[in-house]
Amino acid sequence: MIKLNNNYSIVVDGTHGFQLNYESDPFEKNINTKKGPEVKQVTSKDTWYYPRLSGALKRFMSENLSSENIEELILKVENIESAIEKFNKTFANQGNTFSLK
Repeated sequence: MIKLNNNYSIVVDGTHGFQLNYESDPFEKNINTKKGPEVKQVTSKDTWYYPRLSGALKRFMSENLSSENIEELILKVENIESAIEKFNKTFANQGNTFSLK
């Protein structure tokens, strides 16, 4: 497992290649039950599947980029895209990763 930050991680999936997982920080939510409304701690979860690591990293980037101004945002995007291209030939097969030369 590759932990990208507190909410995102990547795992190798034997079927799909790479799995980008998201789990939010716990938050309170009002839920209606048979006994009436209750406040419970819940987390949001999501999963995306990619054949290449670069695809999972691009999705992570698009989900997490925020900036105060456009110049800072462009610089962040260029740096992340450059780093992602290094993983362009990384694949997974039957739960293992490998790179093409």
